[in-house]
Amino acid sequence: MIHTVRYQPILLNQATGEALEIPTDWVSVHYVQNVCGLGWFDLMLPGDFRVGKERNFKDWRMVVWRNIIGSRRYIDFAGFVRNTRRTYVEGEYRLMLSGPDYNDILDRRIIAYPANSAEAKKSDYADDMMKELVDENLGAGAVAARDYSAYMSIQADQGAGTSVRKGCAWAGLFPTLREIYENSQGASGTAYFGVVPLGEGYGMEFRTKVNQWGQDHRHPGGVDGAVVFAISRGNMDQVEQTYESDAEATYVYGLGEGQRENRIQLYSTSVARVSQSVINRRERAYENSGLPDTADLQQETGAKLHELESVESFTFSPKSIEGCQLGVHWDLGDRVTVTDLDNQPRDVHIAGKEVRVDEAGELVKARVAVWP
Repeated sequence: MIHTVRYQPILLNQATGEALEIPTDWVSVHYVQNVCGLGWFDLMLPGDFRVGKERNFKDWRMVVWRNIIGSRRYIDFAGFVRNTRRTYVEGEYRLMLSGPDYNDILDRRIIAYPANSAEAKKSDYADDMMKELVDENLGAGAVAARDYSAYMSIQADQGAGTSVRKGCAWAGLFPTLREIYENSQGASGTAYFGVVPLGEGYGMEFRTKVNQWGQDHRHPGGVDGAVVFAISRGNMDQVEQTYESDAEATYVYGLGEGQRENRIQLYSTSVARVSQSVINRRERAYENSGLPDTADLQQETGAKLHELESVESFTFSPKSIEGCQLGVHWDLGDRVTVTDLDNQPRDVHIAGKEVRVDEAGELVKARVAVWP
């Protein structure tokens, strides 16, 4: 059974959380979400839309409720209004509200601690380390002027991710969380992170999940029931599959603290990747003169090697069929199985999702990452 879907965008007052339901003549909504990344939305409204004397709607929440008739109703997107644009073209007034998703609150902080402090030199499970950094720079562990714990809670520690080390003085909080996520990949327990809406959407919580952000729908053994995308099944269209290795590095020299022959030097390499061709030793240098600790430098150099891997990308437009519908059988962060354009089954991760809703209906696209 394929369910009918309805969308309802709602604005929430930035100070009080009071809900303002958008009139039914809203024009369109378009949003993009990424696991461990920043998302974005554009909401097009009639130009006569007004809320008292409010002009810019800065940090008003915009949440999109998705109602799957006969199944469930849930918040599919939540973000902050940061841009406002009013237009008049050929007799039509329009108002465009746009901005990032809730992960943006993590991008509003740096790790404002010196290099020799416990707050900027970490060794812990990746998921717990992320929560410590958020708490110390955005939560109750921060000084009063930086404390947003009244607006965002932090999930309790799980202690389930990969153990990592990190030096991060004066770095951006969001980029550092991304680096910790990337450092944890390929080991036992990749740590994912994100800020999710609570209740009616005004409240939010920072959460981490280990191994996958969503559910396990791999074929045949996924514990949440198999979901397979394939052209032959009629649930996949507009498929693009790419493999890019022009920026790859397979051998990275790490250069830490010190001068000349006394400078800390080490390396990180992948024998398997070097051996993919007879001339595939591709060298790069990673310089970080602020790292006196060889273990920290080794961790950072290994992360740089991982960052410079070949990139496989796969995008497609999912098509709703019996047993395969967004929000019912699969969603952002899930692991699913895809039959690729080489007719090979691949276990992949729904790493990104794009939704557009207008008078023509609903259009969904998915971006998948090949599972390690």
